[in-house]
Formats: sequence, structure tokens, C-alpha cells
Amino acid sequence: MRSLSAHEGLTVCGKMKTFYLVIKAVPIQKKPPNDRAKGILASFWVLDKTPENALRRAIFYLFRHGYHPKDLEKEPVEITAEHYADHERELGLVNFQKAQRYGIAALFVGWKRE
Repeated sequence: MRSLSAHEGLTVCGKMKTFYLVIKAVPIQKKPPNDRAKGILASFWVLDKTPENALRRAIFYLFRHGYHPKDLEKEPVEITAEHYADHERELGLVNFQKAQRYGIAALFVGWKRE
């Protein structure tokens, strides 16, 4: 696990690949008292050229959706559809396919406030 910075550099060479990564994040602004989520574990499937670019896009996605990244739980790793060959209806395959179509897919899982 490593701390994250929104200022990671971009590289613009190479072939498009799909990367999977997981980031722990917290809300940027305080949520209303009825919101039970203290933070989220965000899984990403990102279509990009390098793992660094995929991480940068995932961080930008979090900020756009009101979250501040805290820790990188899983470094970006290249994946293919074969990773999900035995699990046709698995969320991973669904999100992998969304990333192929839209460039990025995310799954947020929240944890409760104390």
C-alpha cells in the first residue's frame, strides 16, 4: 500500500491495455449525517497505454465523483478477458467489458462510519 498524489506524470507511448487497480478513498466534503459511508474501496478497470496513466485516470475519476484518494491498495496490473474466462457473469468481466467500451469502469464499495 502506498500513499497517492494527484500529480503522477503521464506517458503517451505504447499500445492500449486494460489495467486493474484498487484505491482506498474518503469523501472530499463531509456528507450528511444519514450517509453511512466513511469511505470507499474503489476498484477500477482502465483502458490506457501505461499503468501510470491508468492510475492517473482513476485518481481523476475519484475526484470527479467527490472522493479524495488515500492509499493504493493494489497497484495497476495488466489484465485480459482471459482472467475472467471461467466466470462469465462475474462483476469483473462486466467491468472489464465496460472499460473496453468506455475507457474506464469503476466499482465502489463503502465502509460504515464508526
